[in-house]
Amino acid sequence: MVFRALRLVSGTLMVSGLLYQATGTLVSFLKHPTVVDVLIESTQTLRFPGISVCVTNWIEKDKLCGRYPMFCNLTADKFPALRRVLDQDGNLGEIALDATDVIQTTIEDPTLYYYKFILEDKYAPNPATCEHPALCTVPCSH
Repeated sequence: MVFRALRLVSGTLMVSGLLYQATGTLVSFLKHPTVVDVLIESTQTLRFPGISVCVTNWIEKDKLCGRYPMFCNLTADKFPALRRVLDQDGNLGEIALDATDVIQTTIEDPTLYYYKFILEDKYAPNPATCEHPALCTVPCSH
């Protein structure tokens, strides 16, 4: 009789402990939003083929010059300082090319993309003084 009472009390305590922990876990789970709505929009056919755009010179010169005026007239001796700045700066998106411009240019005419972002930079004013022609810049206008 005593063992039966002990078994009943211990069983009741275990079940109440289980319910207490389960309730705490459920309340904690329901406090955080867990629902994700995914909206998928598609057409039956693709208007453009899928593209991958590799941009080797992803820095926009005007943005770089605006944020770091010391790099407006970039020369070969400033490359180590520029690399340090790019390695240590936390938000490089502010000086990067705009992705929509790159994609739009590529979709309109892939050769125009090559001209705008590679050849135009390659033949910047006085490229003979620049070790890396793609990073040569014209003086800032602002």
